[in-house]
Amino acid sequence: MPYLSARILENIKDAKINWRNLLKSRYQEFLMVDTIDHQKIKNVEIYNINTLQLVNIFYKQHKEDFLISNDNESGIFTISTDSRLFAYSYGNNIITIYLMECGLEVISKRFDDIYEIKSLEIIESDKKLFIIERG
Repeated sequence: MPYLSARILENIKDAKINWRNLLKSRYQEFLMVDTIDHQKIKNVEIYNINTLQLVNIFYKQHKEDFLISNDNESGIFTISTDSRLFAYSYGNNIITIYLMECGLEVISKRFDDIYEIKSLEIIESDKKLFIIERG
């Protein structure tokens, strides 16, 4: 989620955006948080809600992908049923898949025929990625 704790709420619209991002950022027992480190590099942190522990930090290898992101919106993500894979998109046309255990980027793919990704789901025994898009 973009800067919830660091940003002062200016009006009720900000509160609604933050609440919507919080609801979007929870999946199963996980909470996803978009962050920016001291070098202004964006990354994604995954926390286990049950244990209150950081699961892993996922760093994006391709910085140009972040230039497309919208700072008022959290990313779109899904985690496989066995919690081994993490698929992530900022909602643009780029999806990156990581290994949950070590944070290693498995693949990052740009879909030129997709304008905006609305939802992701790992299906069929964690072998396929189902993408809902807005063309």
